[in-house]
Amino acid sequence: MNTKIYSLILLITGFITLGCGSDSNATENELVKASCGMCQLGQKDQKGCLTNIVLHGKVLPVVGATKLSMEEMHAPGGLCVTIRKAKVSGKLDGDRFLASKWELLPLEKESPSLPAGH
Repeated sequence: MNTKIYSLILLITGFITLGCGSDSNATENELVKASCGMCQLGQKDQKGCLTNIVLHGKVLPVVGATKLSMEEMHAPGGLCVTIRKAKVSGKLDGDRFLASKWELLPLEKESPSLPAGH
């Protein structure tokens, strides 16, 4: 009798553990590189300028990012002319990233150079 109860408890615990596992495709508040896949990240097969991120070494187009105009993409500091940082949450869906949260971080200012000898 005790063996049956013990086995039942182990079985239920196993199902609960499996059911509460984290989604391995999910990312939360991850700092990533963001840029135009075609112009900056070597994705020549993409048709046009699209926002992409580099997540765990893989370049992925982003669905759900703030849509930027062509003017914004190609302006100084735009994603077609520079690689920026972004903070993202979301999940992988095949070869794309579905963003539930997207924050393009401000451009990093370069450190001012000091005159020689200082």
